Amino acid sequence: MSIQIAASDVIKLILQFLKENGLVESFQALENETGVTYNAPKVPTTQLVSALTNGNWKDLLSHLSGLELSPSFLMDLFEHITLELALDGDYRSAKLMMEKSFPLKNVMQRNDPDRYIRLERTIDSLESGAIDKDSLPFHTLERRQQLSRCLLEEQVLNIPSGQLLALIGQAMKYQYTQGLISPGIEFDLFRGQPQTTSYGMKKKDEKEIGRFDCIQRIQMESGTNIPCAMFSKDGQSFVTGSLDGFIEVWDFLSGKLRLDLSYQVNEEFMMHETSISCLEFSENSQLLISGSIDGQVVVWNFQQGTIIRRFTLPCQPCCLCFKDSQLWVGCSDGVIRLLGLKSGRILKEYMGHTSFVNHILFWDHKQNNNVHNNQKNCLMMSASSDGTIRLWQWDEKVIDASRGGWNPSWSIQMLVPCQGDSYGLIVPCASNRIAIWNREEEKVCTISPEWDSCVVAAVNSFHFIHVITENGYLYSIPWKPEEEKWKDNYRFWKESTIETNIEMKEITGMTIHPNPSLLAIWNRQGKIHFYSTY
Repeated sequence: MSIQIAASDVIKLILQFLKENGLVESFQALENETGVTYNAPKVPTTQLVSALTNGNWKDLLSHLSGLELSPSFLMDLFEHITLELALDGDYRSAKLMMEKSFPLKNVMQRNDPDRYIRLERTIDSLESGAIDKDSLPFHTLERRQQLSRCLLEEQVLNIPSGQLLALIGQAMKYQYTQGLISPGIEFDLFRGQPQTTSYGMKKKDEKEIGRFDCIQRIQMESGTNIPCAMFSKDGQSFVTGSLDGFIEVWDFLSGKLRLDLSYQVNEEFMMHETSISCLEFSENSQLLISGSIDGQVVVWNFQQGTIIRRFTLPCQPCCLCFKDSQLWVGCSDGVIRLLGLKSGRILKEYMGHTSFVNHILFWDHKQNNNVHNNQKNCLMMSASSDGTIRLWQWDEKVIDASRGGWNPSWSIQMLVPCQGDSYGLIVPCASNRIAIWNREEEKVCTISPEWDSCVVAAVNSFHFIHVITENGYLYSIPWKPEEEKWKDNYRFWKESTIETNIEMKEITGMTIHPNPSLLAIWNRQGKIHFYSTY
């Protein structure tokens, strides 16, 4: 879908920029050459409305001088002013308005003579006392408000100050959230690309990664642990779920709540009655799904903050997965439930795990064009605290990860597929090991770097494993499971790992932005730090 923008609107934005920066000659030259008029008042619109609603006619007419206003509006305005003058007993000024003002004498008398005559007779009758003022159906304040709305909505430009630069800033922010540009670099706005110096700085290759720097911080007012948080799929928002059930949407670049969402401005936040346990977005980021420890799963309209569907489950939802308009919920009783968004019912239950289901994902891996194989290789996988990963398709299959030094009693935090090959990454909770699962050979090998127990881990599309340990260090390791040296050579691990001191204690969560160079990390004290490689 394309958005059509009128060329005249762009010229008006440039005219505003020229006017606000005192470039008078350039302003006049652009108006004369293009024929586009910057029809905005000399004073703020609030001052204009105040003069009209308070009946300060001298100030109002002074502010409106030089503006192009429609003949119909001018007739309405001057007719109203004339009647108010007459009702206040200033008949001399009212008659001067009738005889001298252009909108009444030249426009109304010529185009609508009957209306002009009625107005003239009304003033004469009021002056002679033939008509009682109270008998006229005339509501001064209401009429002033009507004229104010018409003035702002139809007659003059009501452009916020600095609109051109604001729109450019919004466009830059969108490009950043999509990973097209990065913070901390100088951007050539004219060329539409990062600036390069005379020393020939080159753009960072997508497979390269540097040390992470903190670019923004958020401190939750409650100062308590954040059970869950995530970026929206379009990369424009960061959402947190709290222990008291509130769901808040943040602008992670400014570190403040998003106030372009009306429900947050009005403090009508999305919320549950108990602690939030999991969050998930639909593919287009129009829906937000949240789960709480009392078994509630709610589907929200993200832009409006309204409830679309509510489900009540028999136990706590631990993780969510939205795939092809279907919602899958991993629960604390080890059951995976498929929920129907249209019916509002539980459509199917997948039983097999004996403990919390921590992660659900789909791995669309196709080896050839054979239909049977394509269906078989489109797998739903679930990782559990029972130490197993289950694959669901034609028949249930369980990977017993006890081989290769894997301890099946360890809780599995997540399983991440490596796009384009047959390897997966198994991440345990509270261990110093990471396991590589070779799906084709159906075997698991583990690697044990010399670090403290892993607190959280994640993998980005640059093929880097990010691990945060108990001592507050972030380790970024290149993930190349197809290379033999990566699997067994500890020296290769040690030499290629990039270490960053996060300077946070008691870290409880980490998530990756759709732009893989950005991470969000949070701890038990309600602190959220955003780290970037640029």
